Amino acid sequence: MSSDKKVTLGDVKRSFFYFLAVFCVFVLSLPGIVNMAYLSTTMIVLKCVLGIVLILCVAANGSSFIEKLLLFIKNESVITGDDD
Repeated sequence: MSSDKKVTLGDVKRSFFYFLAVFCVFVLSLPGIVNMAYLSTTMIVLKCVLGIVLILCVAANGSSFIEKLLLFIKNESVITGDDD
């Protein structure tokens, strides 16, 4: 994301909602990923891949949320004239 792009409060809220939704899916799928009793090797590999994909999705959405939040705070401080 370019630093000169204006980020609105709605963008920050939307980004937080996406992060929260993906994080909840990740947390709710943890018991299914960890329970590997009576599974074939193929299913174990697929569950590991699913876990890695979910971790990457949580990380991507989290970083997007943090970036938008920081840009929003930066834009607000420029508007109000704060130098901190």
